[in-house]
Amino acid sequence: MRNLLMILLASTGGLLFIPIGIIAQSPASASQAEAKKNFHAYLDADWKRWLSEYPGLATGVGERAYNRKWSDDSPAGLEARSQHLHESLAVLKKIDRSALPSSEQLNYDLYLDLLQTSEEGLQYGDDPLPFRQVVPGSIWLPLSQMGGIPQGAAETLASMPNQTVSDYEDILARLEALPKHFDQNILLLQDGLKHGYSHPKIILRDVPKQIADLAPADPSKSALLAPFSDFPNSIPQSERTRLKLRAEEIYTKASPPPHFPTAPRLTCFTFAGRPPRISRRRKFTKSVSPKSNASARKWRN
Repeated sequence: MRNLLMILLASTGGLLFIPIGIIAQSPASASQAEAKKNFHAYLDADWKRWLSEYPGLATGVGERAYNRKWSDDSPAGLEARSQHLHESLAVLKKIDRSALPSSEQLNYDLYLDLLQTSEEGLQYGDDPLPFRQVVPGSIWLPLSQMGGIPQGAAETLASMPNQTVSDYEDILARLEALPKHFDQNILLLQDGLKHGYSHPKIILRDVPKQIADLAPADPSKSALLAPFSDFPNSIPQSERTRLKLRAEEIYTKASPPPHFPTAPRLTCFTFAGRPPRISRRRKFTKSVSPKSNASARKWRN
């Protein structure tokens, strides 16, 4: 091939015009390009599915399609997410890793690890979502002074687009759905107790105050209604008044118990309020991540 190119160059005075695709597109590279395309299509579809299952995450990354919803934390909703995790992993394993370019093989390995780790964590109550921050979320310990609805609800509402009347209608719909989301999380805490999971009392010490701060008597002082305290100039005054009154109406109906758990209700989800048959050691053992069990056992011994 090199000799042929030298002959062609000499015969054309050094000027050789060859379509780039003829040189660059070998059968092997064409095959890799197709494999890469299919792999990316799988990743795109899986990402969109996870966003549909986690509307708060979708809002955070700028996807507006699910701005009226919270995650479905009912038994059926959790089962659907777990089932998708299993199916997604099965589809990924059917993709021929060796057919991908080396850079995409690394992406394959990273995503495979995310899915496998998430699937392994299901037995420990880990949330099925494979995209995590420092630690995976727990469906049996969804509430603490560092995370959960007391912090996440107001943050999600505040992060939603708020430039049009339609944007504010989305906020109202999500605000109205918040009590149901709260109740689902209380049921998750109760389910955690059945599996032997509960927080040390210190973890929930500040949660009642955090919840109380979300629900002061004056709606205008609640962080949940922060978006309704500063409207853009593009929204007419008549619409501002209507939207704010509707938000206060939703807030007033949702604020009293049982939707917002009080300190006595939360105590039963701590070590201090645990059923006597559940030991502190048992929950420490089951609270660590699956891959940390071996080191945790060594530490205890």
